[in-house]
Amino acid sequence: MNNHEEVKPKIRIFILEDGKDQRELLVDILRMESYEVVFTDHIKEANEMLSQGRYDVYFFDILIPGRVNAFDFLKTEGKDLVPMNRVIFITAYEQLFNEARITYPDNYVFLKPVWTRKEILNAVQSLI
Repeated sequence: MNNHEEVKPKIRIFILEDGKDQRELLVDILRMESYEVVFTDHIKEANEMLSQGRYDVYFFDILIPGRVNAFDFLKTEGKDLVPMNRVIFITAYEQLFNEARITYPDNYVFLKPVWTRKEILNAVQSLI
């Protein structure tokens, strides 16, 4: 590496997703692109992880175990920890996806229940 080359900092991504298959697929896709990925499936652990550091992009399952939904979490405990303009909402349920898109403002990024690698990477790129 040339001494004059600029080293770009790694993009840090946080994932809260209780669906093991979806979570593992997301992690694999993002790590293949050299993103630094931190993940959990528990709200308590998420609170601890979010309070310990900042991330560039956040993936939140709309339905969080132990909570009504991710929006309630982000308005309460996550309010000072997560910038809303850096969140991508995901869900495995088509009906929940459709309801959330109608109920919540257009400035949120939602991914439909069946997504592709390209859609994931495009969503991340739109926020960084």
